[in-house]
Amino acid sequence: MADIKQELATDDVSHIEEVHEKTVELDAGDVKGRDFTLLSSQLPKGYFTSASFLGSMFAIGSSFGCGVAGFTFAAPILSYINADIGPDPNLTWVALSYLLTSSIGLIIVGRLTDIFGRRWFFIVGSLIALLGSIVCATAPSIPALIAGETLVGVGGSVQLSYAFVVGELVPIQYRFLATGYVFLWGIPFSGFAPAISYAFVFQTSVGWRGVYYLLIAMNAASTAAYYFFYHPPTFQMKHGAGRQLEFLKNFDYIGTFIVTLGLLLFLMVSLLRMSRSRF
Repeated sequence: MADIKQELATDDVSHIEEVHEKTVELDAGDVKGRDFTLLSSQLPKGYFTSASFLGSMFAIGSSFGCGVAGFTFAAPILSYINADIGPDPNLTWVALSYLLTSSIGLIIVGRLTDIFGRRWFFIVGSLIALLGSIVCATAPSIPALIAGETLVGVGGSVQLSYAFVVGELVPIQYRFLATGYVFLWGIPFSGFAPAISYAFVFQTSVGWRGVYYLLIAMNAASTAAYYFFYHPPTFQMKHGAGRQLEFLKNFDYIGTFIVTLGLLLFLMVSLLRMSRSRF
Protein backbone atom coordinates (compact mmCIF):
# COMPACT_ATOMS: atom_id res chain seq x y z
CA MET A 1 0.00 0.00 0.00
CA ALA A 2 2.93 2.34 0.74
CA ASP A 3 4.29 1.78 -2.78
CA ILE A 4 0.93 2.65 -4.31
CA LYS A 5 0.66 5.83 -2.23
CA GLN A 6 4.13 6.85 -3.40
CA GLU A 7 3.13 6.30 -7.03
CA LEU A 8 -0.09 8.21 -6.57
CA ALA A 9 1.90 11.10 -5.09
CA THR A 10 3.94 11.53 -8.30
CA ASP A 11 2.93 13.54 -11.33
CA ASP A 12 3.97 10.82 -13.76
CA VAL A 13 0.80 9.94 -15.67
CA SER A 14 2.41 6.78 -17.04
CA HIS A 15 2.14 5.19 -13.61
CA ILE A 16 -1.67 5.43 -13.40
CA GLU A 17 -2.49 2.22 -15.26
CA GLU A 18 0.04 0.27 -13.23
CA VAL A 19 -1.38 1.68 -10.00
CA HIS A 20 -4.89 0.66 -11.04
CA GLU A 21 -3.77 -2.90 -11.72
CA LYS A 22 -2.16 -3.11 -8.30
CA THR A 23 -5.25 -1.65 -6.63
CA VAL A 24 -7.44 -4.45 -7.99
CA GLU A 25 -5.16 -6.99 -6.32
CA LEU A 26 -5.54 -5.42 -2.86
CA ASP A 27 -7.75 -6.77 -0.13
CA ALA A 28 -10.94 -4.83 0.54
CA GLY A 29 -9.57 -3.49 3.83
CA ASP A 30 -6.62 -1.87 2.04
CA VAL A 31 -8.74 0.39 -0.13
CA LYS A 32 -9.78 3.30 2.05
CA GLY A 33 -11.55 6.19 0.44
CA ARG A 34 -9.33 6.69 -2.59
CA ASP A 35 -10.38 9.09 -5.29
CA PHE A 36 -12.08 6.78 -7.79
CA THR A 37 -11.26 6.74 -11.45
CA LEU A 38 -12.08 3.02 -11.52
CA LEU A 39 -15.22 1.18 -12.51
CA SER A 40 -16.95 -0.95 -9.91
CA SER A 41 -15.82 -4.05 -11.81
CA GLN A 42 -12.21 -3.05 -11.15
CA LEU A 43 -12.62 -2.81 -7.38
CA PRO A 44 -11.25 -5.56 -5.14
CA LYS A 45 -13.68 -8.26 -4.18
CA GLY A 46 -15.60 -7.45 -1.02
CA TYR A 47 -14.92 -3.70 -1.11
CA PHE A 48 -18.57 -2.72 -0.58
CA THR A 49 -18.83 -4.99 2.46
CA SER A 50 -15.51 -3.98 4.01
CA ALA A 51 -15.39 -2.30 7.42
CA SER A 52 -13.74 0.79 5.95
CA PHE A 53 -16.48 1.35 3.40
CA LEU A 54 -19.43 0.55 5.68
CA GLY A 55 -17.98 2.56 8.57
CA SER A 56 -17.32 5.55 6.32
CA MET A 57 -20.83 5.45 4.88
CA PHE A 58 -22.27 5.30 8.40
CA ALA A 59 -20.18 8.34 9.33
CA ILE A 60 -21.38 10.26 6.27
CA GLY A 61 -25.06 9.43 6.82
CA SER A 62 -25.14 10.01 10.56
CA SER A 63 -23.19 13.28 10.35
CA PHE A 64 -25.53 14.50 7.60
CA GLY A 65 -28.47 13.76 9.92
CA CYS A 66 -26.72 15.71 12.68
CA GLY A 67 -26.12 18.63 10.34
CA VAL A 68 -29.82 18.78 9.49
CA ALA A 69 -31.01 18.22 13.07
CA GLY A 70 -28.79 20.97 14.44
CA PHE A 71 -31.41 23.42 13.17
CA THR A 72 -34.63 21.43 12.80
CA PHE A 73 -34.63 20.07 16.35
CA ALA A 74 -34.41 23.49 18.01
CA ALA A 75 -36.51 25.63 15.67
CA PRO A 76 -39.97 24.18 16.54
CA ILE A 77 -39.49 24.50 20.31
CA LEU A 78 -37.83 27.90 20.64
CA SER A 79 -40.78 29.25 22.61
CA TYR A 80 -40.42 26.47 25.21
CA ILE A 81 -36.68 27.05 25.42
CA ASN A 82 -37.28 30.78 25.90
CA ALA A 83 -39.78 30.09 28.67
CA ASP A 84 -37.25 27.91 30.47
CA ILE A 85 -34.00 29.88 30.26
CA GLY A 86 -35.26 33.24 28.97
CA PRO A 87 -37.00 35.39 28.16
CA ASP A 88 -34.52 37.04 25.85
CA PRO A 89 -35.18 39.43 22.93
CA ASN A 90 -32.34 37.78 21.00
CA LEU A 91 -34.08 34.42 20.84
CA THR A 92 -34.26 34.42 17.03
CA TRP A 93 -30.46 34.37 16.91
CA VAL A 94 -30.55 30.77 18.11
CA ALA A 95 -31.74 29.82 14.64
CA LEU A 96 -30.04 32.64 12.75
CA SER A 97 -26.58 31.81 14.12
CA TYR A 98 -26.85 28.28 12.75
CA LEU A 99 -28.06 29.44 9.34
CA LEU A 100 -25.31 32.04 9.01
CA THR A 101 -22.37 29.87 10.05
CA SER A 102 -23.46 26.79 8.10
CA SER A 103 -24.14 28.83 4.94
CA ILE A 104 -20.79 30.59 5.07
CA GLY A 105 -18.94 27.37 5.82
CA LEU A 106 -20.51 25.50 2.91
CA ILE A 107 -18.92 27.79 0.32
CA ILE A 108 -15.34 27.17 1.49
CA VAL A 109 -15.34 23.58 2.80
CA GLY A 110 -15.27 22.05 -0.67
CA ARG A 111 -12.30 24.01 -1.95
CA LEU A 112 -10.23 23.63 1.21
CA THR A 113 -10.78 19.88 1.39
CA ASP A 114 -10.03 19.54 -2.34
CA ILE A 115 -6.62 21.06 -1.70
CA PHE A 116 -5.63 19.70 1.68
CA GLY A 117 -7.52 16.41 1.92
CA ARG A 118 -10.79 15.67 3.68
CA ARG A 119 -10.08 13.32 6.58
CA TRP A 120 -9.22 15.80 9.33
CA PHE A 121 -11.65 18.44 8.07
CA PHE A 122 -14.53 16.03 8.54
CA ILE A 123 -13.27 14.67 11.84
CA VAL A 124 -12.79 18.17 13.27
CA GLY A 125 -16.12 19.34 11.79
CA SER A 126 -17.99 16.55 13.57
CA LEU A 127 -16.03 17.29 16.74
CA ILE A 128 -17.00 20.98 16.62
CA ALA A 129 -20.67 19.97 16.19
CA LEU A 130 -20.28 17.65 19.19
CA LEU A 131 -18.87 20.48 21.32
CA GLY A 132 -21.65 22.78 20.17
CA SER A 133 -24.27 20.20 21.15
CA ILE A 134 -22.72 19.91 24.60
CA VAL A 135 -22.79 23.71 25.03
CA CYS A 136 -26.45 23.80 23.96
CA ALA A 137 -27.45 20.91 26.22
CA THR A 138 -25.96 22.65 29.26
CA ALA A 139 -26.83 26.24 28.30
CA PRO A 140 -28.04 28.28 31.28
CA SER A 141 -29.20 31.21 29.13
CA ILE A 142 -30.18 32.17 25.60
CA PRO A 143 -26.77 33.79 24.82
CA ALA A 144 -25.07 30.52 25.78
CA LEU A 145 -27.47 28.64 23.52
CA ILE A 146 -26.67 31.03 20.66
CA ALA A 147 -22.96 30.34 21.17
CA GLY A 148 -23.63 26.60 21.09
CA GLU A 149 -25.72 26.85 17.92
CA THR A 150 -22.93 28.84 16.30
CA LEU A 151 -20.58 25.91 16.88
CA VAL A 152 -23.24 23.48 15.68
CA GLY A 153 -23.56 25.55 12.48
CA VAL A 154 -19.80 25.57 11.88
CA GLY A 155 -19.72 21.80 12.26
CA GLY A 156 -22.88 21.49 10.18
CA SER A 157 -21.21 23.20 7.21
CA VAL A 158 -18.81 20.25 7.07
CA GLN A 159 -21.42 17.60 7.86
CA LEU A 160 -23.73 18.79 5.09
CA SER A 161 -20.90 18.60 2.52
CA TYR A 162 -21.59 14.91 2.00
CA ALA A 163 -21.17 15.00 -1.79
CA PHE A 164 -17.41 15.43 -1.57
CA VAL A 165 -16.82 12.34 0.55
CA VAL A 166 -19.34 10.21 -1.33
CA GLY A 167 -17.45 11.04 -4.52
CA GLU A 168 -14.26 9.56 -3.07
CA LEU A 169 -15.86 6.37 -1.81
CA VAL A 170 -18.33 5.34 -4.48
CA PRO A 171 -17.75 4.82 -8.22
CA ILE A 172 -19.74 7.23 -10.34
CA GLN A 173 -22.21 4.60 -11.57
CA TYR A 174 -23.45 4.05 -7.98
CA ARG A 175 -23.29 7.57 -6.61
CA PHE A 176 -27.00 8.23 -7.12
CA LEU A 177 -27.71 5.28 -4.82
CA ALA A 178 -25.18 6.53 -2.28
CA THR A 179 -26.73 10.02 -2.37
CA GLY A 180 -30.17 8.51 -1.82
CA TYR A 181 -28.82 6.59 1.17
CA VAL A 182 -27.44 9.79 2.70
CA PHE A 183 -30.77 11.58 2.27
CA LEU A 184 -32.55 8.74 4.05
CA TRP A 185 -30.76 9.95 7.18
CA GLY A 186 -32.32 13.36 6.65
CA ILE A 187 -35.92 12.09 6.76
CA PRO A 188 -36.26 11.56 10.54
CA PHE A 189 -34.30 14.73 11.26
CA SER A 190 -36.24 17.02 8.93
CA GLY A 191 -39.77 15.76 8.29
CA PHE A 192 -40.16 14.19 11.74
CA ALA A 193 -38.02 16.71 13.63
CA PRO A 194 -40.96 18.63 15.18
CA ALA A 195 -42.53 15.39 16.43
CA ILE A 196 -39.24 14.32 17.98
CA SER A 197 -38.68 17.71 19.59
CA TYR A 198 -42.19 17.91 21.04
CA ALA A 199 -41.88 14.34 22.30
CA PHE A 200 -38.84 15.35 24.34
CA VAL A 201 -40.63 18.44 25.66
CA PHE A 202 -43.88 16.74 26.67
CA GLN A 203 -42.98 13.07 27.16
CA THR A 204 -39.62 13.12 28.96
CA SER A 205 -38.23 14.57 32.16
CA VAL A 206 -35.23 16.13 30.42
CA GLY A 207 -37.42 18.42 28.32
CA TRP A 208 -35.98 20.40 25.40
CA ARG A 209 -32.42 19.56 26.40
CA GLY A 210 -33.11 16.00 25.32
CA VAL A 211 -32.81 16.95 21.64
CA TYR A 212 -29.23 18.03 22.29
CA TYR A 213 -28.50 14.88 24.29
CA LEU A 214 -29.54 12.95 21.20
CA LEU A 215 -27.30 15.14 19.03
CA ILE A 216 -24.40 14.56 21.43
CA ALA A 217 -24.74 10.80 21.02
CA MET A 218 -25.06 11.00 17.24
CA ASN A 219 -22.18 13.42 16.79
CA ALA A 220 -19.97 11.30 19.02
CA ALA A 221 -20.77 8.21 16.96
CA SER A 222 -20.13 9.93 13.63
CA THR A 223 -16.86 11.47 14.87
CA ALA A 224 -15.62 8.07 16.01
CA ALA A 225 -16.67 6.47 12.72
CA TYR A 226 -14.85 9.13 10.70
CA TYR A 227 -11.71 8.66 12.78
CA PHE A 228 -11.56 4.87 12.63
CA PHE A 229 -12.93 4.13 9.15
CA TYR A 230 -12.54 7.15 6.87
CA HIS A 231 -9.12 7.29 5.20
CA PRO A 232 -9.37 9.29 1.96
CA PRO A 233 -6.43 10.39 -0.22
CA THR A 234 -3.88 12.53 1.62
CA PHE A 235 -2.49 15.83 0.37
CA GLN A 236 0.62 14.06 -0.93
CA MET A 237 -1.49 11.54 -2.83
CA LYS A 238 -3.52 14.33 -4.41
CA HIS A 239 -0.77 16.77 -5.33
CA GLY A 240 2.63 15.23 -4.67
CA ALA A 241 5.15 15.76 -1.89
CA GLY A 242 6.51 19.19 -1.02
CA ARG A 243 3.75 21.28 -2.64
CA GLN A 244 1.71 22.24 0.41
CA LEU A 245 3.52 25.57 0.87
CA GLU A 246 2.90 26.36 -2.80
CA PHE A 247 -0.85 25.90 -2.36
CA LEU A 248 -0.84 28.02 0.79
CA LYS A 249 0.93 30.85 -1.03
CA ASN A 250 -1.40 30.75 -4.04
CA PHE A 251 -4.67 30.46 -2.14
CA ASP A 252 -7.01 33.39 -2.85
CA TYR A 253 -7.38 34.73 0.68
CA ILE A 254 -8.71 38.14 -0.38
CA GLY A 255 -11.33 36.69 -2.73
CA THR A 256 -12.45 34.20 -0.10
CA PHE A 257 -12.77 36.98 2.48
CA ILE A 258 -14.77 39.21 0.12
CA VAL A 259 -17.15 36.43 -0.90
CA THR A 260 -17.60 35.34 2.72
CA LEU A 261 -18.21 38.88 3.98
CA GLY A 262 -20.62 39.69 1.14
CA LEU A 263 -22.66 36.55 1.69
CA LEU A 264 -22.65 37.10 5.44
CA LEU A 265 -24.01 40.64 5.12
CA PHE A 266 -26.62 39.56 2.57
CA LEU A 267 -27.84 36.70 4.76
CA MET A 268 -27.92 38.84 7.90
CA VAL A 269 -30.04 41.55 6.25
CA SER A 270 -32.40 39.01 4.66
CA LEU A 271 -32.83 36.91 7.79
CA LEU A 272 -33.34 39.91 10.05
CA ARG A 273 -36.05 41.28 7.75
CA MET A 274 -37.77 37.89 7.73
CA SER A 275 -37.62 37.56 11.51
CA ARG A 276 -38.99 41.08 12.05
CA SER A 277 -41.87 40.53 9.66
CA ARG A 278 -42.73 37.25 11.38
CA PHE A 279 -42.54 38.45 14.97
